[in-house]
Amino acid sequence: MGTYSVSVRELCEYSLMGGSIDNRFSAGMRMQEGIRLHQYIQKSYGDDDEAEYSLSMKAVFGEITLNISGRADGILKMNSEPVIEEIKSTSMAYGDIEAPQPVHLAQCKVYAYMYALPRALEKIGLKVTYVHLSGRKETHFEQETTLEELREAFNDICADYIENLIFMEGVISERNESISSLRFPFEFRRYQKETINYLYRCIQKKTGVYMNAPTGSGKTLNTVYPSIKSLPNLKNGKIFYLTSKSTQKAVALNAMEQLEKKGLRAKTAEITAKEKSCILDKPKCNPKDCPYALNYYDKLRTVVRQMLIENTIMTKETFRKYAEQHTVCPFELSLDISLFADMVMCDYN
Repeated sequence: MGTYSVSVRELCEYSLMGGSIDNRFSAGMRMQEGIRLHQYIQKSYGDDDEAEYSLSMKAVFGEITLNISGRADGILKMNSEPVIEEIKSTSMAYGDIEAPQPVHLAQCKVYAYMYALPRALEKIGLKVTYVHLSGRKETHFEQETTLEELREAFNDICADYIENLIFMEGVISERNESISSLRFPFEFRRYQKETINYLYRCIQKKTGVYMNAPTGSGKTLNTVYPSIKSLPNLKNGKIFYLTSKSTQKAVALNAMEQLEKKGLRAKTAEITAKEKSCILDKPKCNPKDCPYALNYYDKLRTVVRQMLIENTIMTKETFRKYAEQHTVCPFELSLDISLFADMVMCDYN
């Protein structure tokens, strides 16, 4: 099928992300704060230890090759046996974390496998460290593992990711077939065909364009149609349609509906602000306060797969429907679906 590049984090987050949405972990913190907490731990490293250690490998699974890369937070030389450390920051209270999150342990295992394999290490240590925002206390989870155990875990993680690659190849193939036969849904207005052809050429050449045209001249379809037609020729192509008003977004959604009536099978995702998407009176993004955050990631893959099979245009109302049906957060669902969408529509304010 081909060669795909993937980061260790992306690989593990798809295959082993589980549990609940919880803004008490570092994902909800400022990036600079997370970096500072990482550096706080890494400053304690010894002379033989290494921080931010780059790793990469090529893994072949039949017709699929994965180029995997990432940076291990730490390679520690303890008792002559290397230990791979994965560092995560959290605002949870010290003592509240009873076990490492599966996705964090998975990242540690993949880095350990990438480090141990070329060195033929029979055993290697794993260490997942949580540094607490309050007081900078640390919670550690350590274990020893073998190369064979890491190989088995690595293959399982990759198998889940590859299964999704195969599914998405089918989705993309269906999309491309529909694009090849797609025709403009209306009679061309004056200069419209010339504008569309010009924009198509600019997209292929990756040339920026600024267009100013009066209301009613067909600007939306003029830009959306050549963008859609370009998708099969663009590697990992994605269209972002940014608006300042909900009425403008409605016009763009209508354009996609017109193309859908002509047979288009591209995926469109509308992203709405968290406050407007939230089913509760006010966003409270943790499992204790929000039932739609509870076990969100345990349900995510099933919901995403169902939505991609059953829908092409996914609006705020679509996400609300599936959120209520599966008890998942509609806002986070829209963000996760957008990773697989061909067109993402959102406000730029």
